Amino acid sequence: MALRGQGVSVAPQLHFAHANGFPIASYRQFLAPLQNAAAVSVTDFIGHHPEFPVSDNWFHLCNQLIRDVETVVERTGQPVHGIGHSLGGGLTFMASLQRPDLFRSATLLDVPLITFWEATVFAVLKMTPWRDRVTPAGRAARRRSVWPSQQAAFDYMRARALFRQFPDSVLWDYVQAVTEPVTAADAGADSVQTQGWMLRYRPEIEADIFRTYPTNWVRHYRRRHPDLQVVIGAETSLVRPHHVRLMQHKLDIPVYQARGGHLFPLEYPELAADQLLTLLGLPAGHSPQPAAGVAYG
Repeated sequence: MALRGQGVSVAPQLHFAHANGFPIASYRQFLAPLQNAAAVSVTDFIGHHPEFPVSDNWFHLCNQLIRDVETVVERTGQPVHGIGHSLGGGLTFMASLQRPDLFRSATLLDVPLITFWEATVFAVLKMTPWRDRVTPAGRAARRRSVWPSQQAAFDYMRARALFRQFPDSVLWDYVQAVTEPVTAADAGADSVQTQGWMLRYRPEIEADIFRTYPTNWVRHYRRRHPDLQVVIGAETSLVRPHHVRLMQHKLDIPVYQARGGHLFPLEYPELAADQLLTLLGLPAGHSPQPAAGVAYG
């Protein structure tokens, strides 16, 4: 789905894929500066399309992203700068392995490339109930999904640690993106009455995505896209120091830091967008900082 550049365009092509549970509209303030500098297309509501269901190692989800990028490349004649946050970054990494011809570059936002031993252990654990303990799947499956109003949803999320660093305006974007009205038709009437608001991004799908995290990446690290880079949140709890060492020192992948945690594109959207544009050589106002020697040595 194209946000800009519906016709043939010479503008740089960016393709963005979102994190698990955070639809594209949540990123409105992050995407706005990107749209000012390039034509932006997206992959949205990952896991919710019947033709691309959740499956082990995200096989079908990757195909969804490839399909979306193919559409852009066929229309414009240009490969894209692939950008993905968390889940979206993992899928961008996978798609750039399978179809490097579609990508000018690949930028992963707070995505850990796990070690061989981590992959081996999780390949076993994800076949057991332990998968809900070693991933966020258990919490996702149990998360509250209905509120009496969007204001009630906002107030509930405002108090949650996950959203603590979100500006109010970004949190409202998220609430509006992720909820839809629960309706019931009045008996004998054509009108529809709102009974509350529920999550559009279904918790059971979000949980299944966590449960099926790919463990086959490690076999393909050496044939990664030549223009691959990673940006991590300076306060991330997901990408650990040993992941950074693996990416920087063993795989020779540039790793940069951005202000914020795992959700930094939503915590500091304009700053994150400007730093990303600088990395891609497009007009921007801030420069990213290399991770080496800053936090991980």
